[in-house]
Amino acid sequence: MSCSVENSTEENTTLEKTEDPLNLDTAIFYHEDDYCQIQILPEENDSALIEQAQKIIGDTFIKKDKLGHESIIVREEENIPLINRKIELQEVEAFFDSMSTQKHWTVATGYGQSHRELSTRTLAYGQEYSAVYTSFTKDSLVENIWLTNPFTLADSGLIDACYKIGSSYQLVLMDWNSLTLVYLSDSIAVSNYLR
Repeated sequence: MSCSVENSTEENTTLEKTEDPLNLDTAIFYHEDDYCQIQILPEENDSALIEQAQKIIGDTFIKKDKLGHESIIVREEENIPLINRKIELQEVEAFFDSMSTQKHWTVATGYGQSHRELSTRTLAYGQEYSAVYTSFTKDSLVENIWLTNPFTLADSGLIDACYKIGSSYQLVLMDWNSLTLVYLSDSIAVSNYLR
């Protein structure tokens, strides 16, 4: 899987002045296991995504230990990563700024109750544990877009934002939790998924 988290103490140069990049107590948080579990990718990956989902289903039924615990399955990297679209961060902001939810330049990741670290060059829209995240390069090119618990954001304008970005860049949403593929250029499919 090509989604990677860059965690360092390097300050995000695009931080808004109202947020302290080192105050992780007030940062929006995503658990490291949820990174790219619901991700947005170029549509050309659709066949490979479906094939991989079918493989995961097969592996899930085959690979269980005596107590019924499922094995961890490492996904393959997508053939065409999102960064190949050369989407600039300001373009993503134009789509998601219309949502009626808070914009966060300070994002934390980690696990458990106590391990938190700064997720550098990451922008989020949402509250608590429901958000859409965008990681970007030093040159402000979008690397990954992923969501956590998006269903509570449906009425915030997320449906419209996903449809617009999906239509503009021919993108799909892959939910690895439910093994659901959604063509974001199909407004009915986006609405059905998020409602």
